[in-house]
Amino acid sequence: MGKEYQQKISQIMQIGFQKAQAENALQIFNGNVEQAIDYLLSSQLNQVLRKTRLDLSQIMYNVSVYNDVFQNEGRQMQLAMEQSMMKKTQANSSSNKTMISLNQSQQNIEDELILEYEPLDAEDRQRQDETPVGLKNIGNKKILKAYLPDNRLEEQLKQLQKTNIEELNKRRMRYSRNLVNHLSKLLAQLIMSNRKYVDPTQVLKTLVDDFGNRILIGEQKDIGEFQLNFIERIEEGLGESNLNENAQGDNNKLNEEQKFQQTLSQQVDRKSSLVFDLNKIVGEQKFNSTQQIDSKQRAKNTIQENFFGEKISILKIIKNDQRELVMSEKREKLGPIYLDIQHQRLYEAWNESFQDQVQGYLKDQETSKCINEFYITEPPNVLFFSLNRVQYDQKSKGAVKNMSQFTFDKVIYADMFLHQNKEKTDQLRQDVIQINDQIKIMRQSIEQYQKYIPTNNNGGVSLLDTLGSAFQFLDINSSFPPSPIHHIIGGEQITIHNPQQIGQLDFSQEELTNALKVLKIYQNVVGQQMSTLEDQIQNLNKKLKNIYVQSKETPYYLHGILVHQGYADSGHYFSYVYDRKTKIWWKFNDHIVHQESEETVLQDAYGGQNQTNTAYSLIYINSKVASYLEKTSILDIYKGIDLKIDPSLKKFVQDINHKFIKEVSTFKAEKIVKSIVDTQKARVNFINNQLSQQKGSSLIQHNLINFPIFLKCEELSTFSRWFILNSCVREYHPAQLSLVDLPVDDFVYQGLRKMFANTFLQLSDKEANTLKLKMKQFRKYKQQCAIICDIMMNLNQQKYQIALGCLSYLNKELPDTLQKFNNLPQDSNKVFILQCLIQVNAEYVKGDINSALILANIAVVDGLQFLESSDPHFKQILVCLERSYKAMKKKFSKEQEKKFSEIIKKLKKSKIEVEEKVNPQITDELKIEINDIEDEDLEKWKENWDPDHIAFRYFNVLQEYRIRQEAYIKLHLQLTEKKSTLNDEELYKVETNLSIDIKSIK
Repeated sequence: MGKEYQQKISQIMQIGFQKAQAENALQIFNGNVEQAIDYLLSSQLNQVLRKTRLDLSQIMYNVSVYNDVFQNEGRQMQLAMEQSMMKKTQANSSSNKTMISLNQSQQNIEDELILEYEPLDAEDRQRQDETPVGLKNIGNKKILKAYLPDNRLEEQLKQLQKTNIEELNKRRMRYSRNLVNHLSKLLAQLIMSNRKYVDPTQVLKTLVDDFGNRILIGEQKDIGEFQLNFIERIEEGLGESNLNENAQGDNNKLNEEQKFQQTLSQQVDRKSSLVFDLNKIVGEQKFNSTQQIDSKQRAKNTIQENFFGEKISILKIIKNDQRELVMSEKREKLGPIYLDIQHQRLYEAWNESFQDQVQGYLKDQETSKCINEFYITEPPNVLFFSLNRVQYDQKSKGAVKNMSQFTFDKVIYADMFLHQNKEKTDQLRQDVIQINDQIKIMRQSIEQYQKYIPTNNNGGVSLLDTLGSAFQFLDINSSFPPSPIHHIIGGEQITIHNPQQIGQLDFSQEELTNALKVLKIYQNVVGQQMSTLEDQIQNLNKKLKNIYVQSKETPYYLHGILVHQGYADSGHYFSYVYDRKTKIWWKFNDHIVHQESEETVLQDAYGGQNQTNTAYSLIYINSKVASYLEKTSILDIYKGIDLKIDPSLKKFVQDINHKFIKEVSTFKAEKIVKSIVDTQKARVNFINNQLSQQKGSSLIQHNLINFPIFLKCEELSTFSRWFILNSCVREYHPAQLSLVDLPVDDFVYQGLRKMFANTFLQLSDKEANTLKLKMKQFRKYKQQCAIICDIMMNLNQQKYQIALGCLSYLNKELPDTLQKFNNLPQDSNKVFILQCLIQVNAEYVKGDINSALILANIAVVDGLQFLESSDPHFKQILVCLERSYKAMKKKFSKEQEKKFSEIIKKLKKSKIEVEEKVNPQITDELKIEINDIEDEDLEKWKENWDPDHIAFRYFNVLQEYRIRQEAYIKLHLQLTEKKSTLNDEELYKVETNLSIDIKSIK
């Protein structure tokens, strides 16, 4: 293995991979380092993400406002990244036997990490009202790229030396034209789209650098550099770049080698606002791009006028005696204005940005200095400011983001920076220097007060605080005598002094009072001096601001802010745009677009300690643009603008919109069908779970919950599943159609055909009739249960007539022909009769014979109307009453004996008075419930019990009745099993168990 091969292995190992991994990857890709690194990064994506602490949901979205949505999107994005990297790995693996050139690898789309996902589903992607359209975030690769050695520039320079200049120009121009083409399509979509956001991928895929090399999506770029490059390519694509050539003239009288070196230096530092133009390197190889766009040169350069403007660069030498010698003047494109945020305010940073001291230009820098000044000669319609917040940190040996506050006004004035005001500006700059020198001296003076007593950490203790502490110390100790604290430890005395209890010592009270006065005076004087300095600095700052705005003939108005959320090595961009007509700020956070308060906007933009949101770019517009926007809001721009769009572009967007409408319709249909199927499955599982809990129990309340459970209990499982599906269809169908009403070509029906057989979806006439019959039976069953509940709740001495009326109504109007209740209401009444008979003796034992007579009569009247004479319960009535009569005879009054005898006689003759007969009737409340059951929509799904649900009430009534009547139910079962009456001894035993002892009465 040669030295070069070992260097490749070492290069990969520096990223963090093992030697064996590096050798294996290089073998797969025949020694290609870049492909080997991409392969290793792809195969270990999850490890890379963990190492870099890449929080995908935070990079893509503003989590603090949209918490619930972004958790889901973070998972989608994670999956999309894995899929994208998988595709990339497969593509690299398939080309392991093919060597590709550096240029091809740079242009290959597989070098990009493009996230193939949608943050919102089709339905949620629909544009609402006239809200502006956002952009889809298509991915971020800069964290991954941070692991790669930055050799791209070096390779580009080698490539440039080997490549024909004309070929570079042609390639760059081809991409620039494609950029304009795709950009026009993107802008048309932003205006006419029916979606919340559009995908800018095709625009970014056509963006190239000055060498014609693709700027890969997700590649780490300075935002100002990106803006400059983006606008330059648009200018070229529109054929406007050559319009500036004559304006440049003979300003740059450099030989070809100097031009080439200048080009390379500009590529390294794009902060120079000169546009790199390869056409100027070799004049005889010029490629006239405008010939293919327009045979006639345009009258003016719209990109230049709107976004670049022009500035003049003046290189001059200033002697110590303030004499100036101008060395050169040249005109350049203005481009973005880079601001150092250490100056804290926009005007100060702008002024410093337009004055640059050139180091190394002069040999004698003690007596002279070289200054490069800039003035705007042609103010553009739009001013871009790029804020330099990323700085190199010596301690961490890496880039850090400066979060310091940087303020700016909503209206700024460019007059001081115009070339036409140069003479006045020169004087004003001298005033600025003097004021800044004054402020510097005053701040140094304040710092002397604030750091009066130096400390080890380069800080200090404030003089004002020191005087205050001294005054407080002396004030406390001047009021008390010394009071040390003595401790005895190990037989020895230890004295402890408290600084607040040192005492007056040997000073007199007068001396202490004078000392306090002196300290207070010093404290007041120092405080006043510091306050005076602060006021003077504040006044100087106001004076400084007034200098910058002495002339207000060239105002610019704040229009947009690009905000970065995060840190130097990771984060997310979003922007604010101001609607001048409505005076509303719009926040564009990828696909999320909404209004925001100005307070929040400026808070995000200014930055400050403990705040990760800071402005990275500011966009200002001149009076001409501002005046137009004051009459036309962002939303007004969209109105009628489609009439001005090129017909081909209009058709392009309309086709996309039509396709999206179909996508939304398809999505909605699939969503509806999925909801139907999922809901049906969940409800079928619910029924199975309910019935599995019922096994081994005689309770029947489950089949009262809803009709599908009733069908399942009737062993009609297929009918149950069909009925559930039918109700789900009606629940989710936009037209609320049920399964039986669906046309065969309905989208829901077509979707269900993929899930269910036709024989299941369509009921035969016989099946439909069976279903109708079962629905009728279910309604009757629920009505019967409702009546039974009333019977059981009212079977007592006070309300027995209501119960017997319900029982009579049930037997007449809703007889249990299907024997679902196994004579439950009749048996409950028999239990009640037995209870009355036993309680006759209970009342006798208590001495209340009149109550005993009432209970005896209830039992007789009830038995005569509802029991057969052959029923053992009917016969038991006579046995019990004769037994009770015999026991009470000695205690009866004549009237009581007569009444008891008449009751027994009534029973024997099976004849009751007309007024004692119970008619079939139910309460008004019960009538309403029965009618509601008859009108109930059985397709409406009911699952959870509530106190008003019949299944819940029926269950509770049964349970309560069983508990309350337990002893009498046993007596009823005993009598039923025996099929004959109980004798005196058996009855006595029952009574004894109930604490009733008639033998105790003598």
